[in-house]
Amino acid sequence: PEASRPGVSVTVTDDDKANKAALVVSKSMLSLAEADGTDTYTVTLNTRPTGNVTVTPTSADTKAATVSPTSLTFTTANWNVAQPVTVTGVNDDINNPDDKRTVTIRHTASGGGYGKNKIIKGKTNVHSFIR
Repeated sequence: PEASRPGVSVTVTDDDKANKAALVVSKSMLSLAEADGTDTYTVTLNTRPTGNVTVTPTSADTKAATVSPTSLTFTTANWNVAQPVTVTGVNDDINNPDDKRTVTIRHTASGGGYGKNKIIKGKTNVHSFIR
């Protein structure tokens, strides 16, 4: 007769993040000179995408600050590798109150589970100062 075998209890721990797809922006605030001052921050994804994800950083006021590059591409291989975004101040010859103004850099993402039915947004505020 065959011996009775004890049962084995197995617990599988889910290693997927509970958070939904989101962008990780390294800085929420930048300060730079109005005339060609620059600062850089980075963007990554918080979860591995199902395909390519395009992230588009956009300045709310391109007469005050511009961004470069105009898009970032994340893949299943580089989703957690930081990609830089450079913000450059634009000289406008306007006397701004308190010699500063705030510009919001918005980020939208699409593709790879980060788009279609959902648009992921993040933002960075930029203070440009006349120096």
